[in-house]
Amino acid sequence: MESLRIIAIIKSNRENVVEVSEILKSLTEDSRKEEGNISYSLCEDVNDDSLFVVIEEWKSQEAIVFHNSTPHFKLFQQNIKDKTEYITIKVLKQVL
Repeated sequence: MESLRIIAIIKSNRENVVEVSEILKSLTEDSRKEEGNISYSLCEDVNDDSLFVVIEEWKSQEAIVFHNSTPHFKLFQQNIKDKTEYITIKVLKQVL
Protein backbone atom coordinates (compact mmCIF):
# COMPACT_ATOMS: atom_id res chain seq x y z
CA MET A 1 0.00 0.00 0.00
CA GLU A 2 1.18 3.53 -0.76
CA SER A 3 1.62 6.08 1.96
CA LEU A 4 -1.32 8.20 3.10
CA ARG A 5 -1.40 11.89 3.78
CA ILE A 6 -3.51 13.79 6.26
CA ILE A 7 -4.37 17.46 6.03
CA ALA A 8 -5.78 18.81 9.29
CA ILE A 9 -7.07 22.37 9.47
CA ILE A 10 -7.46 23.74 12.98
CA LYS A 11 -9.08 27.10 13.67
CA SER A 12 -8.30 28.24 17.20
CA ASN A 13 -10.61 30.35 19.28
CA ARG A 14 -9.14 33.85 19.33
CA GLU A 15 -8.43 33.73 23.07
CA ASN A 16 -6.63 30.36 22.82
CA VAL A 17 -4.19 30.95 19.94
CA VAL A 18 -1.00 30.69 21.99
CA GLU A 19 -2.18 27.63 23.90
CA VAL A 20 -3.39 25.82 20.76
CA SER A 21 -0.09 26.61 19.06
CA GLU A 22 1.84 25.05 21.97
CA ILE A 23 -0.44 21.99 22.02
CA LEU A 24 0.11 21.48 18.28
CA LYS A 25 3.88 21.95 18.58
CA SER A 26 4.04 19.25 21.24
CA LEU A 27 1.89 16.89 19.15
CA THR A 28 4.11 17.51 16.12
CA GLU A 29 7.33 16.76 18.00
CA ASP A 30 5.99 13.50 19.45
CA SER A 31 4.33 12.38 16.21
CA ARG A 32 7.54 12.79 14.21
CA LYS A 33 9.14 10.14 16.44
CA GLU A 34 6.58 7.46 15.55
CA GLU A 35 7.75 4.46 13.52
CA GLY A 36 5.04 4.86 10.87
CA ASN A 37 5.52 8.58 10.34
CA ILE A 38 7.16 9.80 7.14
CA SER A 39 6.67 13.53 7.71
CA TYR A 40 4.69 15.84 9.98
CA SER A 41 4.58 19.61 9.44
CA LEU A 42 2.83 22.29 11.44
CA CYS A 43 1.99 25.46 9.53
CA GLU A 44 0.30 28.74 10.42
CA ASP A 45 -1.64 30.90 7.99
CA VAL A 46 0.33 34.04 7.13
CA ASN A 47 -2.80 36.21 7.39
CA ASP A 48 -4.48 34.56 10.37
CA ASP A 49 -2.41 33.36 13.34
CA SER A 50 -5.41 31.42 14.67
CA LEU A 51 -5.51 29.12 11.62
CA PHE A 52 -3.17 26.12 11.67
CA VAL A 53 -2.62 23.44 9.06
CA VAL A 54 -0.96 20.12 9.85
CA ILE A 55 0.38 18.17 6.87
CA GLU A 56 1.19 14.56 7.70
CA GLU A 57 2.43 11.54 5.75
CA TRP A 58 2.12 8.03 7.13
CA LYS A 59 3.42 4.68 5.87
CA SER A 60 -0.01 3.00 6.05
CA GLN A 61 -3.52 3.09 7.46
CA GLU A 62 -2.24 0.92 10.29
CA ALA A 63 0.30 3.62 11.16
CA ILE A 64 -2.53 6.17 11.35
CA VAL A 65 -4.57 3.88 13.58
CA PHE A 66 -1.56 3.44 15.85
CA HIS A 67 -0.94 7.21 15.88
CA ASN A 68 -4.54 7.84 16.92
CA SER A 69 -4.09 5.47 19.89
CA THR A 70 -0.88 6.97 21.26
CA PRO A 71 -0.82 8.78 24.61
CA HIS A 72 0.37 12.04 23.02
CA PHE A 73 -2.50 12.02 20.50
CA LYS A 74 -5.06 11.27 23.21
CA LEU A 75 -3.59 14.08 25.32
CA PHE A 76 -3.86 16.40 22.31
CA GLN A 77 -7.54 15.52 21.90
CA GLN A 78 -8.18 16.18 25.58
CA ASN A 79 -6.24 19.46 25.68
CA ILE A 80 -7.70 20.92 22.47
CA LYS A 81 -11.35 20.55 23.57
CA ASP A 82 -13.22 23.86 23.73
CA LYS A 83 -10.21 25.77 22.37
CA THR A 84 -11.10 25.62 18.67
CA GLU A 85 -13.82 26.89 16.38
CA TYR A 86 -13.40 23.86 14.12
CA ILE A 87 -11.11 21.05 13.08
CA THR A 88 -11.31 19.61 9.56
CA ILE A 89 -9.43 16.44 8.69
CA LYS A 90 -8.91 14.90 5.25
CA VAL A 91 -7.10 11.62 4.63
CA LEU A 92 -5.65 11.47 1.11
CA LYS A 93 -3.99 8.94 -1.15
CA GLN A 94 -1.81 9.97 -4.05
CA VAL A 95 -3.27 9.21 -7.48
CA LEU A 96 -0.48 10.41 -9.71
